[in-house]
Amino acid sequence: MSIFRSNSQRFDVVILGSGMAGIPAVQKCLDLGAKTAIVIGNLLGGTCLNVGCIPTKAIWQANHMKTEIERSKKFGYTIEERLAKKRSYNNSNQKYKQQQNFVDFKSIMEYQAKIVNGLMGHKTDKIREWGAEVIEGTASLKSKNEVITTAAADGKTLEADKIFIATGSKYEVPKIEGIQQYAIDGDQALKLRELPNEKRIFIIGAGFGGLEYATFFAPFAKSVYLSTRKTELFSQDKDASILLQKRMKEEQGVIILYKDKVKKIEKKNDDEVVKEGSSSNSNSNSSSDKSTDNNDSLNLEYPLIVTHETFNGSIERTEVDLVLYMTKRVPNIEGLNLDYIGIKYDKLGIKVNQYLQTNIPNIYAGGDITDTTKKLTTVANLDGEYAAINMVKGNTKKRQDLNLAVEVMYTEPPIAHVGLKEEEANRKGIRYSKLKTPYNKFPRGIMNGNWNEDDGFIKTIFEKDTGKVLGGLIYGEDADNMIHIIMVAVKAGLSTYDLGNLPFFHPSLGEGIRYTSLH
Repeated sequence: MSIFRSNSQRFDVVILGSGMAGIPAVQKCLDLGAKTAIVIGNLLGGTCLNVGCIPTKAIWQANHMKTEIERSKKFGYTIEERLAKKRSYNNSNQKYKQQQNFVDFKSIMEYQAKIVNGLMGHKTDKIREWGAEVIEGTASLKSKNEVITTAAADGKTLEADKIFIATGSKYEVPKIEGIQQYAIDGDQALKLRELPNEKRIFIIGAGFGGLEYATFFAPFAKSVYLSTRKTELFSQDKDASILLQKRMKEEQGVIILYKDKVKKIEKKNDDEVVKEGSSSNSNSNSSSDKSTDNNDSLNLEYPLIVTHETFNGSIERTEVDLVLYMTKRVPNIEGLNLDYIGIKYDKLGIKVNQYLQTNIPNIYAGGDITDTTKKLTTVANLDGEYAAINMVKGNTKKRQDLNLAVEVMYTEPPIAHVGLKEEEANRKGIRYSKLKTPYNKFPRGIMNGNWNEDDGFIKTIFEKDTGKVLGGLIYGEDADNMIHIIMVAVKAGLSTYDLGNLPFFHPSLGEGIRYTSLH
């Protein structure tokens, strides 16, 4: 019989959040013999599994197969093609062109849902089988050793020696009139099964998510507008930014709106006439309606008018059918009672030391909830495991060097980078040199159909005096895999001489990194 009050349970560790930091933490705590409870919010598996890296990369992979089929013509294959009209944007003129379509939008969206729901998901019962106490609901801190749950059935007080906060992040809703009524975020976009009405899409935000969704929507949409307050698409690297802009505008037909500020989103009036020469398409079907194209849970309305201030200060009104905002993600701290307990945090998240420990020694935090700009699944995974070890065994595991965390943007082709970037080196006054090799300058790149310099490149950043590799960027085929070679080189302290003299297999794409290290 428990010696605690009837509505209280005691544990060695209580974990708040069941994402890519929380799940590794509960596994490791149980492996180490700790009595562990986990409070699961609304998404078992967190952002990555449900609405982040897994579904979006499943979408990219499905769409990438279409790209590969189209590329096969370079190798002499003849493909039976089903053609569909698509609007593209070329310089200042909008023109129609023929676009090959081998797959439909609905099939891709159902594929990503299948991956999430059937093949990748952790199940609540499975976590119970591991030996953890599972509470489904939300939680807040009552004291440094107490957690109050708000489960649907019955709230409980959980007493704990150690507490691990891993409640992740969410999209920040921009302060734009009408956005909550008429726009959806990247998480909600995964519920789409059809693009509404005339398939004109307006995306707010050109970070990794905005660029990925613009890339994905382009083959299926009549027009895609990408609104960014920035002056370039990828400020971390000018070479990549120039090539990315060229591909998105000329090949994918994305209309990029630089230094653009969205003011208002509203439903178009039935009798509204759009002035000729504005951004709106006056020939569109302007009848107001709600989407019935298998998007019922989103309750979409269209057509919409987006009022935005352009780079030259003029105000334009653009008629579209779907508005998607992909602005920055912010930590999920609401309702945790951090101020009451005295846990320090800022706009990036909860402040932690190298052991994932907050300013309250028995409370730890990891993943997107912490004050790091590297809000990545790989970081969260290691945070969860290391925090568990530190909570159960004492502070022995230091957080990994976040400079080594690989970042990949799944455009077509993807952009991957690790370590020091040119923009950062210039800002910090670091003496560096760089080497850049286009894919069409080494054998396997050419064999794979990368015949032009615009098809991609590999770049290494290294110390000017010693040649020590500090970072690298790859924009092109298989970049998301090859970047790990540069990651290991940075970790091991290798020089470009070392990389240039390693016996890479010939011919391989990885060999391109050797070419990019010879000088």
